[in-house]
Amino acid sequence: KEYLLNEYEFEPWVANTVEEFSQSSLKVNEYKNDQLLSVFAKQIEENNKLLLQLNALNDFFKEAVQDSDKRYLKGIKLELTALKNNIVKANQRRSEYTSIIEEAEQMKKLGITNDVE
Repeated sequence: KEYLLNEYEFEPWVANTVEEFSQSSLKVNEYKNDQLLSVFAKQIEENNKLLLQLNALNDFFKEAVQDSDKRYLKGIKLELTALKNNIVKANQRRSEYTSIIEEAEQMKKLGITNDVE
């Protein structure tokens, strides 16, 4: 039970995590559209690599275990499927974002604005 964090150790960790998230979200708000798209693309690419590595590790551990111990082994197929679905959604959102930006640029070229009075 030494690995469990007590409430005094856990609270600073949560505070630090929230602070890091807040700082990174502030940085994201300062990005321009092309910078944001490159960050999205990089994150999706890294997640795809991670998915491949995790799939390979899952297969390796399933094959490496002795037959007598296979009943104790639980694969990570559900987690891998969830990660894959999240990557697909991220790609869809990136595509939607790109199309919105392109549409706004086209409207701007045509002289059409969305000013509401």
